[in-house]
Parts: sequence; structure tokens; C-alpha cells
Amino acid sequence: MKWLQFIAVAATAACAATASLPSRAAELLTNGSFEDVKDGKTVGWNVPEHYAFADGVGMNGTRGIVFENRDDRKYYRYPSAQIPVEKGKRYEYSVWAKTEGLTGRAQLCVEWYDVKGKWMSGSY
Repeated sequence: MKWLQFIAVAATAACAATASLPSRAAELLTNGSFEDVKDGKTVGWNVPEHYAFADGVGMNGTRGIVFENRDDRKYYRYPSAQIPVEKGKRYEYSVWAKTEGLTGRAQLCVEWYDVKGKWMSGSY
């Protein structure tokens, strides 16, 4: 059994995506800490099969995302959150990931879609 625990940021216990601004960076990711829950669902996140939010598994005992997958060859989906971006701006992000019993690698995926939802590109 494989466990991958993500703590903040893009898929871990302290998620942050920011736009570079002259005076300060503004956080663009909604609920990067996964702490906001409404009607039993974590606000701002789409979570596919094999993932779950759990209290105490994040950085310093905060809330995080737990992933369990018994067959890496058959599964390729990630939790996701939409971030509004503007053409010509630079963005930076950071992630903190914790693993336990991992035999592969921890990975963050950032993908870009056009206004119609068509996949354009990604970085992994």
C-alpha cells in the first residue's frame, strides 16, 4: 500500500500561488491550507478518487490531502483548484509535500487551459 500525503500549497498543507506585484504578492489560490469546509466539502478543490482530506496529516498537524493508490500504472489524476491568471504576468508557487512508504516520486502538476476549458500545456 502506498501513501502520499500532501501538505499545503498546490496540493499540500500550505498551498500558495501568487502573482508577482511591485508592492506585495497576492495569494490567488482559494483555501490553500484546506481548512475551509462547507457542507462537508473542502472549499475550492476538486478531489478525484484515491484522494481525501484529513486533519492532522499536514504541516505541523494541519489539514492535508492524503493519496492512496495501489496501482500507479492505472491511475493518473490529481486534486485540482482553479487559479485566475492574466496574460503577460509572472506567477510563482510553492509546495510542501510529505511522503510515507513512497516507492515512486512525489509530483506537482500545474496545467494551463484556455477560456473554453481546452488543455494547452503543463509542467510536472
